[in-house]
Amino acid sequence: MEDSICIANKNYVIKTIIESNILKSTISKNEKEQFHIVHAILENNKETYSEEKIMTFHKKALLYLFNKLQKNEKLKDIEKKSMKDISTIDKKLKDKFIGYCQNSMPEQIQACFLLRADNLYHYTIFENTYGDISKFIEFIEHNESIKSLINEWETVIEIKHSHQIYYEKVNTMDIVVCIVNNDISVGVMTRISKVFIENLSKSDVI
Repeated sequence: MEDSICIANKNYVIKTIIESNILKSTISKNEKEQFHIVHAILENNKETYSEEKIMTFHKKALLYLFNKLQKNEKLKDIEKKSMKDISTIDKKLKDKFIGYCQNSMPEQIQACFLLRADNLYHYTIFENTYGDISKFIEFIEHNESIKSLINEWETVIEIKHSHQIYYEKVNTMDIVVCIVNNDISVGVMTRISKVFIENLSKSDVI
């Protein structure tokens, strides 16, 4: 299933397919007459996908694109503000999260975030990701409805020129985000991040 749309003079292609028993929507953008994937949205399901299910999933991908573009526009008009008072952070959880990342984070993952109860915990091993971390923190601060953007999806992958961002909703409440090197395929990155997040859950951090 495929749709092509033009928004603000930019062309997007939304394509929904079943790949290895995973229902997958990709949103690609045309830049200089070459399309590249800016988002991949996945849903694991062992059951057979009906035509109605595929159509619903595809429509959600379209809605996700519209919401994401709308929120990106709003960000331009908002002044930068400071982080929340550090006293709101659960120090015990922060220590457990950082400890787990230090001991178990795969080398392909450059940074990991945990969004819980509107508080953001993060751990990074490469200084060159600081700009990406700052942008993500700012996105969280200025978009309290980020959970509603991710809400319909089990997994969202955002593909940049230098890195990939892997969003995973956990326990229907928390969101774990991994910034991953861009020198591995989306499939490999998905497996690495998924195992890391599953083990993070088993470690009683989330």
